[in-house]
Amino acid sequence: MIEQPTDNISDMDTSDGHDDTNNILPIYNNQSNTTLFNPYATQAHSFNTPLTNEQFKIQRYFASHNRQYNSLMTSNSIRIASHNVNGLSSTQKQLALIQALEYKSLDIVGIIDTKLKRNQFEFAFPQTSDYKVYWSPLSEESQAGGVGLLIHSSYDQYVQKVTKWKGRLIIADLFMKGRQRLRIINAYLHPLSSANNVVRAEIVTEIIARIKEASSYQCIIMGDFNTNLDDFHDYIEQGRKPPTRYNLYKFLDGRGYVDSHPTFEDLTIPTFIRKDANTHTPLHSTRIDTIWISPTLLPDLLFTETWDTSSFYNSDHYMVISYISTSFIAGALSEARLKQKKEKRGVFSYDKMNNEKWEAFSLDTDRMIDQQITKFPGSSKSSINNDLNRRWEIFQTAVIKAAKNKIPRSWKSPATRQRVSDDLLKVYKHLSTINRILQRFSNRKLSQLHLPSHSVWQNNLYDLNRISDQYEGWNLSLPLLLDLSNCHQTKSDIASL
Repeated sequence: MIEQPTDNISDMDTSDGHDDTNNILPIYNNQSNTTLFNPYATQAHSFNTPLTNEQFKIQRYFASHNRQYNSLMTSNSIRIASHNVNGLSSTQKQLALIQALEYKSLDIVGIIDTKLKRNQFEFAFPQTSDYKVYWSPLSEESQAGGVGLLIHSSYDQYVQKVTKWKGRLIIADLFMKGRQRLRIINAYLHPLSSANNVVRAEIVTEIIARIKEASSYQCIIMGDFNTNLDDFHDYIEQGRKPPTRYNLYKFLDGRGYVDSHPTFEDLTIPTFIRKDANTHTPLHSTRIDTIWISPTLLPDLLFTETWDTSSFYNSDHYMVISYISTSFIAGALSEARLKQKKEKRGVFSYDKMNNEKWEAFSLDTDRMIDQQITKFPGSSKSSINNDLNRRWEIFQTAVIKAAKNKIPRSWKSPATRQRVSDDLLKVYKHLSTINRILQRFSNRKLSQLHLPSHSVWQNNLYDLNRISDQYEGWNLSLPLLLDLSNCHQTKSDIASL
């Protein structure tokens, strides 16, 4: 990833002014106003400069991802997206945006840098759309800004409150089924520059305060943060203290939030690419847009995608999308209902058993079997299958009754039931640790001779050995000292896990 310069060329440099070039749509030979775009069309450009290996990978990523994901049905996933549209004053571009959202079947979409002022947003978007639009308009003194949320009608019914802040933040609180509360924060930070330090700090402070006050919510923070995410992760992986410009990322990472993004052939996909106006050759790329997922939603994160919307409308940013399982909504029941109907379940506490209690359970099982045989004697007229079923029912009933008599139980409500088993969660955490370590051995970093420091590698080695010890048949042999002669083999060994 090309490092983002300190003056941070960004969407502010391409503000609308009076000529919104990014509201000019691709021209298609289609006369219909209702079907303006071909989602499978590709924007073909002849590049005067050969593509780098990284740029070629990015091109292949988008070529392979220009489709719908029918396996991730709207019934089993909630699709959340964020996009810096770089101006949305054109009615035609607004219609194109709605078509793009409908094509992807998106549910909640954060829109960044609309450049819509208060007198414009009231008339934006067709009323016939299935999306309810909430705006935080561009302030009068700003050239860039304005954010919004487009929420599909199937989820808009859950919206309880929408908070707007200076055209840079919009926050929606959704009260879902089963008392599940979801807070969506859509943010647009100013570009990095000394002139913007104060306003950036104000936005970061506001976001952190909104997260802290929502301790009982599932939180999703998304938007254009105008700060390179890959650079931040490099600081963390190298054990270095990130500069103050990463304060929001440090807070989220420290709270266990997940920066959800796709990788393709060992490459994180950038979300902002500046191209030459004449040749369309990529000049600069960085990853400044993302969706941060609450750690409690991590088991429900199904898939992430970065999507090129150029088949519908133009922007110098790509759309980021996260697909989250709806099980986090369906898996929780109302506490009021649980209390009213006394819907609890007994859980046997095997950890409280000892040899004496197991012996008592065994004797009680024998006693219960004798009782059941007396109650349900066999018959000479019964078939072999019927007699086998009778014996199984006797044994099953006796074991359950004895267990209820002799094994301690605790009572839990379904609301506290884990959506994922402890064993699966453990495996998931181990895989996350291994993948995080593997990121430090990416092809890009190895080609730049950028290896983990000694202290970082020692910590990684400890984690890997600890994980290896928990799985039978894993014989992990990794070097104590990491250098150029063994780094590729070490990467291969870690990946084999």
